[in-house]
Amino acid sequence: MVLHSNDYTTDGTRTVTRSLSFTTSVKVLEDIAGGRGPRKSLLMMGYAGWAPGQLENEIKRGDWFWVPADRDLVLSRQHHRKWQAAMDLRGTEL
Repeated sequence: MVLHSNDYTTDGTRTVTRSLSFTTSVKVLEDIAGGRGPRKSLLMMGYAGWAPGQLENEIKRGDWFWVPADRDLVLSRQHHRKWQAAMDLRGTEL
């Protein structure tokens, strides 16, 4: 899966926000390699799963926090700053 800026679309592209999309087709990788892909992108691999109701219960318990989707934060190449940048957007201490 490739999370990317909204300047690119192909089969398998889904819009997440007005500025973020993701694509699951291998074509996005080919287009990135050929210089025809999105301006900004982040390759994502992995799996996460929850039992029925598990995520909802974790949220109610306060195990999770979130901030508004921010393309510049998500697609930044300064990976070492992402955690702090997300905390700054949150506006409160942990």
